[in-house]
Amino acid sequence: MKKSWIMLGSVLFMIMVGIGYKVYQNDSKQANFPKTKELQLAILKEYPEVKRALLPANNPKAGLYPIPGLFEGESIALKTGKKSLCHDLTPQGITMSADKIYISEYCHLHEHHSVVQVVDKKTKKWKKTIAVPGEPHLGGIVYRKEAQQLWLATETNKKASLSLLLTDTLADYDLAEKSQPIHYDMTIPIGDIPKASLLAYLDPFLVVGYFSNKKEGKLAMFPFDTKGDLVSVVTQTQSLNELGTADDLNSEDTTHILKKIQGISYWKNYMFMSQSFGNRDSKLYVFDLQDTKGGFNPESAKLVLDFPPYLEQINTDGDSLFAMFESGAKAYRHHTNKNIEYAIQLDIKTLLVNLKIKE
Repeated sequence: MKKSWIMLGSVLFMIMVGIGYKVYQNDSKQANFPKTKELQLAILKEYPEVKRALLPANNPKAGLYPIPGLFEGESIALKTGKKSLCHDLTPQGITMSADKIYISEYCHLHEHHSVVQVVDKKTKKWKKTIAVPGEPHLGGIVYRKEAQQLWLATETNKKASLSLLLTDTLADYDLAEKSQPIHYDMTIPIGDIPKASLLAYLDPFLVVGYFSNKKEGKLAMFPFDTKGDLVSVVTQTQSLNELGTADDLNSEDTTHILKKIQGISYWKNYMFMSQSFGNRDSKLYVFDLQDTKGGFNPESAKLVLDFPPYLEQINTDGDSLFAMFESGAKAYRHHTNKNIEYAIQLDIKTLLVNLKIKE
Protein backbone atom coordinates (compact mmCIF):
# COMPACT_ATOMS: atom_id res chain seq x y z
CA MET A 1 0.00 0.00 0.00
CA LYS A 2 2.80 2.38 0.89
CA LYS A 3 4.55 1.61 -2.42
CA SER A 4 1.32 2.39 -4.29
CA TRP A 5 1.09 5.83 -2.69
CA ILE A 6 4.73 6.49 -3.51
CA MET A 7 4.18 5.47 -7.13
CA LEU A 8 1.02 7.59 -7.36
CA GLY A 9 2.84 10.58 -5.89
CA SER A 10 5.70 10.14 -8.35
CA VAL A 11 3.27 10.02 -11.29
CA LEU A 12 1.47 13.17 -10.11
CA PHE A 13 4.81 14.93 -9.62
CA MET A 14 5.88 14.07 -13.17
CA ILE A 15 2.55 15.30 -14.53
CA MET A 16 2.89 18.61 -12.69
CA VAL A 17 6.48 19.01 -13.92
CA GLY A 18 5.31 18.31 -17.47
CA ILE A 19 2.50 20.86 -17.20
CA GLY A 20 4.87 23.43 -15.74
CA TYR A 21 7.39 22.87 -18.51
CA LYS A 22 4.65 23.14 -21.13
CA VAL A 23 3.53 26.48 -19.64
CA TYR A 24 7.15 27.63 -19.60
CA GLN A 25 7.55 26.62 -23.25
CA ASN A 26 4.39 28.50 -24.21
CA ASP A 27 5.51 31.58 -22.27
CA SER A 28 8.94 31.39 -23.91
CA LYS A 29 7.43 31.10 -27.37
CA GLN A 30 5.21 34.10 -26.69
CA ALA A 31 8.15 36.08 -25.33
CA ASN A 32 10.23 35.24 -28.40
CA PHE A 33 7.49 36.22 -30.82
CA PRO A 34 7.17 39.89 -31.83
CA LYS A 35 4.34 41.66 -30.06
CA THR A 36 1.57 43.22 -32.08
CA LYS A 37 0.92 46.92 -31.79
CA GLU A 38 -2.32 46.08 -29.96
CA LEU A 39 -0.34 44.26 -27.25
CA GLN A 40 2.10 47.15 -27.03
CA LEU A 41 -0.73 49.62 -26.55
CA ALA A 42 -2.18 47.36 -23.84
CA ILE A 43 1.13 47.57 -21.95
CA LEU A 44 1.35 51.33 -22.41
CA LYS A 45 -2.19 51.63 -21.06
CA GLU A 46 -0.65 50.96 -17.63
CA TYR A 47 1.21 54.26 -18.08
CA PRO A 48 -1.62 56.71 -18.84
CA GLU A 49 0.57 59.81 -19.24
CA VAL A 50 2.67 57.98 -21.83
CA LYS A 51 -0.27 56.39 -23.64
CA ARG A 52 -2.09 59.71 -23.86
CA ALA A 53 0.94 61.40 -25.44
CA LEU A 54 1.43 58.89 -28.27
CA LEU A 55 1.46 60.53 -31.70
CA PRO A 56 -0.70 61.00 -33.65
CA ALA A 57 -3.53 61.23 -31.13
CA ASN A 58 -6.13 59.86 -33.55
CA ASN A 59 -3.95 56.85 -34.43
CA PRO A 60 -1.56 55.95 -31.60
CA LYS A 61 -0.31 52.85 -33.46
CA ALA A 62 1.41 55.22 -35.87
CA GLY A 63 3.58 56.40 -32.99
CA LEU A 64 5.23 52.99 -32.71
CA TYR A 65 8.42 52.46 -34.74
CA PRO A 66 9.65 48.86 -35.28
CA ILE A 67 13.23 48.26 -34.09
CA PRO A 68 15.27 46.44 -36.78
CA GLY A 69 17.48 43.59 -35.58
CA LEU A 70 15.59 43.07 -32.34
CA PHE A 71 15.08 39.36 -33.01
CA GLU A 72 17.64 38.86 -35.76
CA GLY A 73 19.94 41.31 -37.48
CA GLU A 74 22.97 41.50 -39.75
CA SER A 75 26.39 42.30 -38.37
CA ILE A 76 29.99 41.08 -38.61
CA ALA A 77 31.38 38.32 -36.38
CA LEU A 78 34.28 39.58 -34.28
CA LYS A 79 36.23 36.31 -34.50
CA THR A 80 35.92 35.60 -38.21
CA GLY A 81 35.44 39.08 -39.64
CA LYS A 82 32.66 37.69 -41.81
CA LYS A 83 29.10 38.93 -42.12
CA SER A 84 26.68 36.88 -40.00
CA LEU A 85 23.33 37.08 -38.26
CA CYS A 86 23.18 38.19 -34.64
CA HIS A 87 20.28 37.23 -32.35
CA ASP A 88 21.50 39.25 -29.39
CA LEU A 89 21.42 42.82 -30.69
CA THR A 90 20.36 45.14 -27.88
CA PRO A 91 18.98 48.61 -28.75
CA GLN A 92 20.42 51.60 -26.92
CA GLY A 93 20.29 54.93 -28.70
CA ILE A 94 17.98 56.80 -31.05
CA THR A 95 18.35 59.99 -33.05
CA MET A 96 16.92 61.39 -36.26
CA SER A 97 17.68 63.52 -39.29
CA ALA A 98 15.03 65.18 -41.45
CA ASP A 99 14.15 61.91 -43.19
CA LYS A 100 15.85 59.09 -41.27
CA ILE A 101 15.92 57.53 -37.82
CA TYR A 102 19.17 56.05 -36.50
CA ILE A 103 19.07 53.30 -33.85
CA SER A 104 22.25 52.03 -32.17
CA GLU A 105 22.61 48.42 -30.98
CA TYR A 106 25.34 46.24 -29.46
CA CYS A 107 25.71 42.46 -29.27
CA HIS A 108 24.97 41.40 -25.70
CA LEU A 109 27.23 38.33 -26.05
CA HIS A 110 30.05 40.45 -27.49
CA GLU A 111 30.34 38.15 -30.50
CA HIS A 112 29.46 40.70 -33.19
CA HIS A 113 30.29 44.26 -34.13
CA SER A 114 27.93 46.91 -32.81
CA VAL A 115 25.61 48.39 -35.42
CA VAL A 116 23.52 51.41 -36.33
CA GLN A 117 20.16 50.68 -37.97
CA VAL A 118 18.85 53.19 -40.49
CA VAL A 119 15.06 53.55 -40.74
CA ASP A 120 12.98 55.65 -43.12
CA LYS A 121 11.31 58.26 -40.93
CA LYS A 122 8.12 58.45 -42.99
CA THR A 123 7.49 54.80 -43.92
CA LYS A 124 9.16 53.33 -40.77
CA LYS A 125 10.83 50.74 -43.01
CA TRP A 126 14.39 49.51 -42.46
CA LYS A 127 16.84 50.87 -45.03
CA LYS A 128 20.21 49.41 -44.04
CA THR A 129 22.55 48.30 -41.26
CA ILE A 130 25.85 50.03 -40.53
CA ALA A 131 28.43 47.91 -38.70
CA VAL A 132 30.85 50.05 -36.66
CA PRO A 133 34.40 49.17 -35.57
CA GLY A 134 34.54 46.87 -32.54
CA GLU A 135 31.85 46.39 -29.92
CA PRO A 136 31.16 49.76 -28.27
CA HIS A 137 28.03 49.92 -26.13
CA LEU A 138 26.74 52.85 -28.25
CA GLY A 139 24.67 54.13 -25.35
CA GLY A 140 24.33 57.54 -26.98
CA ILE A 141 23.89 58.72 -30.56
CA VAL A 142 23.23 62.26 -31.83
CA TYR A 143 22.55 63.74 -35.27
CA ARG A 144 23.48 67.41 -35.76
CA LYS A 145 21.05 68.42 -38.49
CA GLU A 146 22.64 71.75 -39.37
CA ALA A 147 26.04 70.10 -39.92
CA GLN A 148 24.66 66.73 -41.13
CA GLN A 149 26.85 64.86 -38.67
CA LEU A 150 26.14 61.64 -36.79
CA TRP A 151 28.02 61.47 -33.47
CA LEU A 152 28.36 58.25 -31.46
CA ALA A 153 29.50 57.57 -27.92
CA THR A 154 32.30 55.03 -28.41
CA GLU A 155 35.37 53.62 -26.69
CA THR A 156 39.00 53.82 -27.80
CA ASN A 157 41.62 51.72 -25.97
CA LYS A 158 39.05 51.12 -23.22
CA LYS A 159 38.54 54.85 -22.71
CA ALA A 160 35.64 57.10 -23.63
CA SER A 161 35.63 58.70 -27.06
CA LEU A 162 33.34 60.43 -29.54
CA SER A 163 33.20 59.21 -33.13
CA LEU A 164 31.87 61.07 -36.16
CA LEU A 165 30.16 59.83 -39.32
CA LEU A 166 29.38 62.33 -42.06
CA THR A 167 26.27 62.04 -44.22
CA ASP A 168 28.25 61.10 -47.34
CA THR A 169 30.10 58.38 -45.42
CA LEU A 170 26.78 56.96 -44.22
CA ALA A 171 25.27 57.08 -47.71
CA ASP A 172 28.24 55.32 -49.34
CA TYR A 173 28.40 52.45 -46.86
CA ASP A 174 26.99 49.07 -47.92
CA LEU A 175 27.43 46.13 -45.53
CA ALA A 176 26.20 43.64 -48.14
CA GLU A 177 28.83 44.79 -50.61
CA LYS A 178 31.85 45.39 -48.36
CA SER A 179 31.26 42.99 -45.44
CA GLN A 180 33.46 45.16 -43.24
CA PRO A 181 32.77 47.86 -40.63
CA ILE A 182 32.47 51.49 -41.62
CA HIS A 183 35.42 53.84 -41.08
CA TYR A 184 34.79 56.80 -38.78
CA ASP A 185 35.50 60.23 -40.23
CA MET A 186 36.92 61.26 -36.86
CA THR A 187 37.38 59.89 -33.35
CA ILE A 188 38.14 62.14 -30.37
CA PRO A 189 39.24 60.63 -27.03
CA ILE A 190 37.69 62.06 -23.87
CA GLY A 191 39.97 62.11 -20.87
CA ASP A 192 37.49 63.45 -18.34
CA ILE A 193 34.90 60.67 -18.45
CA PRO A 194 35.81 56.96 -18.05
CA LYS A 195 33.04 55.74 -20.32
CA ALA A 196 30.65 57.62 -22.60
CA SER A 197 27.31 56.06 -21.66
CA LEU A 198 24.96 58.73 -22.99
CA LEU A 199 25.03 61.53 -25.50
CA ALA A 200 22.86 64.59 -26.15
CA TYR A 201 22.98 67.86 -28.07
CA LEU A 202 22.31 71.30 -26.62
CA ASP A 203 23.34 73.87 -29.22
CA PRO A 204 26.29 74.43 -29.43
CA PHE A 205 27.33 71.59 -27.08
CA LEU A 206 27.72 67.86 -27.24
CA VAL A 207 26.65 66.68 -23.80
CA VAL A 208 28.41 63.49 -22.75
CA GLY A 209 27.41 61.42 -19.73
CA TYR A 210 28.76 58.49 -17.79
CA PHE A 211 26.18 56.10 -16.36
CA SER A 212 26.62 54.64 -12.90
CA ASN A 213 24.32 52.35 -10.91
CA LYS A 214 26.25 52.68 -7.67
CA LYS A 215 26.96 56.38 -7.42
CA GLU A 216 26.29 59.64 -9.22
CA GLY A 217 27.17 59.69 -12.91
CA LYS A 218 29.26 62.37 -14.57
CA LEU A 219 28.25 64.87 -17.22
CA ALA A 220 30.51 66.95 -19.47
CA MET A 221 29.76 69.58 -22.11
CA PHE A 222 31.96 70.01 -25.18
CA PRO A 223 31.27 73.08 -27.37
CA PHE A 224 31.56 73.43 -31.13
CA ASP A 225 33.45 76.49 -32.27
CA THR A 226 32.27 78.91 -34.98
CA LYS A 227 33.83 76.67 -37.65
CA GLY A 228 31.85 73.67 -36.45
CA ASP A 229 34.85 71.90 -34.89
CA LEU A 230 34.40 70.18 -31.55
CA VAL A 231 36.48 71.71 -28.78
CA SER A 232 37.48 68.81 -26.54
CA VAL A 233 38.48 70.89 -23.53
CA VAL A 234 36.85 70.85 -20.10
CA THR A 235 37.85 73.70 -17.84
CA GLN A 236 35.73 73.30 -14.72
CA THR A 237 34.62 70.65 -12.27
CA GLN A 238 31.73 71.38 -9.97
CA SER A 239 28.69 69.89 -8.31
CA LEU A 240 25.45 69.92 -10.26
CA ASN A 241 23.81 71.51 -7.25
CA GLU A 242 25.97 74.60 -7.79
CA LEU A 243 24.65 75.26 -11.30
CA GLY A 244 22.31 78.18 -11.64
CA THR A 245 20.30 79.39 -14.63
CA ALA A 246 20.35 78.10 -18.21
CA ASP A 247 23.08 80.61 -19.04
CA ASP A 248 25.33 79.00 -16.47
CA LEU A 249 25.13 75.73 -18.39
CA ASN A 250 26.77 77.36 -21.40
CA SER A 251 30.28 76.64 -20.19
CA GLU A 252 32.64 73.69 -20.34
CA ASP A 253 31.42 71.88 -17.23
CA THR A 254 32.08 68.47 -15.79
CA THR A 255 29.46 67.76 -13.17
CA HIS A 256 27.48 65.04 -11.40
CA ILE A 257 24.04 63.75 -12.36
CA LEU A 258 21.47 61.39 -10.89
CA LYS A 259 22.19 57.68 -10.57
CA LYS A 260 21.05 55.25 -13.26
CA ILE A 261 20.59 57.90 -15.95
CA GLN A 262 20.31 56.40 -19.44
CA GLY A 263 19.51 59.44 -21.57
CA ILE A 264 19.28 63.23 -21.61
CA SER A 265 17.52 65.49 -24.08
CA TYR A 266 16.43 69.13 -24.30
CA TRP A 267 13.30 70.96 -25.43
CA LYS A 268 12.93 74.74 -25.11
CA ASN A 269 13.94 75.53 -21.53
CA TYR A 270 13.38 71.98 -20.29
CA MET A 271 15.79 69.10 -19.78
CA PHE A 272 14.59 65.49 -19.77
CA MET A 273 16.45 62.67 -18.00
CA SER A 274 15.54 59.01 -18.44
CA GLN A 275 16.36 56.80 -15.48
CA SER A 276 16.28 53.02 -15.57
CA PHE A 277 18.02 50.02 -14.06
CA GLY A 278 16.52 46.54 -13.74
CA ASN A 279 12.95 45.42 -14.34
CA ARG A 280 11.28 48.11 -12.26
CA ASP A 281 9.40 51.01 -13.82
CA SER A 282 11.60 53.63 -15.44
CA LYS A 283 11.38 57.35 -14.69
CA LEU A 284 11.38 60.44 -16.86
CA TYR A 285 12.53 63.53 -14.95
CA VAL A 286 11.65 66.99 -16.27
CA PHE A 287 13.74 69.96 -15.14
CA ASP A 288 13.29 73.65 -15.92
CA LEU A 289 16.72 75.04 -16.87
CA GLN A 290 15.56 78.53 -15.88
CA ASP A 291 14.73 77.38 -12.36
CA THR A 292 17.37 75.00 -11.06
CA LYS A 293 17.43 75.95 -7.40
CA GLY A 294 18.35 72.88 -5.42
CA GLY A 295 20.11 71.28 -8.37
CA PHE A 296 19.01 68.44 -10.61
CA ASN A 297 17.69 65.90 -8.15
CA PRO A 298 14.30 64.15 -7.83
CA GLU A 299 13.03 66.78 -5.41
CA SER A 300 13.74 69.69 -7.76
CA ALA A 301 12.25 68.04 -10.86
CA LYS A 302 9.17 69.88 -12.12
CA LEU A 303 7.62 66.60 -13.19
CA VAL A 304 8.41 62.88 -12.78
CA LEU A 305 6.62 60.39 -15.02
CA ASP A 306 6.55 56.59 -14.86
CA PHE A 307 7.63 54.71 -17.99
CA PRO A 308 7.88 50.98 -18.75
CA PRO A 309 11.07 49.18 -17.59
CA TYR A 310 14.38 49.32 -19.45
CA LEU A 311 14.00 52.82 -20.87
CA GLU A 312 17.19 53.83 -22.70
CA GLN A 313 18.03 56.95 -24.74
CA ILE A 314 15.47 59.69 -25.31
CA ASN A 315 15.67 62.32 -28.03
CA THR A 316 13.60 65.34 -28.98
CA ASP A 317 12.62 66.17 -32.56
CA GLY A 318 10.55 69.33 -32.86
CA ASP A 319 7.71 68.93 -30.37
CA SER A 320 8.15 65.15 -30.22
CA LEU A 321 10.05 63.01 -27.74
CA PHE A 322 11.32 59.66 -29.04
CA ALA A 323 12.01 56.95 -26.46
CA MET A 324 14.00 53.73 -26.90
CA PHE A 325 13.71 50.56 -24.78
CA GLU A 326 15.93 47.49 -24.50
CA SER A 327 13.30 45.22 -22.91
CA GLY A 328 12.51 43.57 -26.26
CA ALA A 329 16.09 42.33 -26.70
CA LYS A 330 16.84 38.65 -26.12
CA ALA A 331 18.97 39.38 -23.05
CA TYR A 332 16.07 41.11 -21.22
CA ARG A 333 12.99 39.59 -22.87
CA HIS A 334 12.30 37.23 -19.96
CA HIS A 335 13.01 39.76 -17.21
CA THR A 336 9.69 41.58 -17.53
CA ASN A 337 6.21 41.10 -19.00
CA LYS A 338 6.17 44.77 -20.01
CA ASN A 339 8.39 44.40 -23.06
CA ILE A 340 8.38 47.39 -25.39
CA GLU A 341 9.57 46.26 -28.82
CA TYR A 342 9.10 49.58 -30.59
CA ALA A 343 10.58 53.03 -30.32
CA ILE A 344 7.75 55.35 -29.35
CA GLN A 345 7.00 58.91 -30.41
CA LEU A 346 5.34 61.17 -27.85
CA ASP A 347 3.89 64.66 -28.04
CA ILE A 348 5.86 66.73 -25.54
CA LYS A 349 3.10 69.25 -24.84
CA THR A 350 0.68 66.43 -24.01
CA LEU A 351 3.33 64.71 -21.90
CA LEU A 352 3.81 67.92 -19.93
CA VAL A 353 0.12 68.76 -19.69
CA ASN A 354 0.42 69.25 -15.93
CA LEU A 355 3.13 71.87 -16.40
CA LYS A 356 2.64 75.49 -17.41
CA ILE A 357 4.82 75.43 -20.52
CA LYS A 358 6.81 78.57 -21.17
CA GLU A 359 6.59 79.50 -24.84
